[in-house]
Amino acid sequence: FILPNDHVDVILTRRDAAAEGRGEEVFLSETILENVRVLAVDQTLGEKDGQKVVVGRTATLALAPQQAEMLALARQLG
Repeated sequence: FILPNDHVDVILTRRDAAAEGRGEEVFLSETILENVRVLAVDQTLGEKDGQKVVVGRTATLALAPQQAEMLALARQLG
């Protein structure tokens, strides 16, 4: 569970293009940002096993401009 003011690492997971050329499906992961502060997490009500639960899918992070650029690039890659 991630809450505002928590600190998180951001991991990029992507397909390995070289492996795809060989007909294999290989994924690579790397940590691209470390110890990033969470500003907010969206919250919507959902239902699981007949019970109401709060679900968060989007987190707003406190990033420097260079970190934001790295995250935007990572989004395109993976």
